[in-house]
Amino acid sequence: MTKLKGVTLSDNPKFSESFIAELDKALTDYQQKQEQSSQNASTPHVRIEFDDINDVPRVWIDGKYISSFPDHGLVRINLEWNADDEHVNPKHYNIEYRNGEDASQYQYTGIGQTNDIN
Repeated sequence: MTKLKGVTLSDNPKFSESFIAELDKALTDYQQKQEQSSQNASTPHVRIEFDDINDVPRVWIDGKYISSFPDHGLVRINLEWNADDEHVNPKHYNIEYRNGEDASQYQYTGIGQTNDIN
């Protein structure tokens, strides 16, 4: 036994089952939050604005404005979304843009997402 002033500690301390269960629950909760956070981080936040169908849409991906300049900018947007879930499926989007770092003027960076599970 280890002795401290006024306290005696066992050489083989053991935690109560309730303490271990509480620690296990806290660890499980933490791991679930980390998984949810990484799932959300892998899905980009996309914002699309336009006033007229003939205008070039203004697009932000994760807060970065995808602007229209000769060496980089928006190339193509494909977006399909419909509130009628029973008859129209899937919902999807695809955005292609030149990021200014692409090796060729015909090489694009793209992001997209779909709810099609087939």
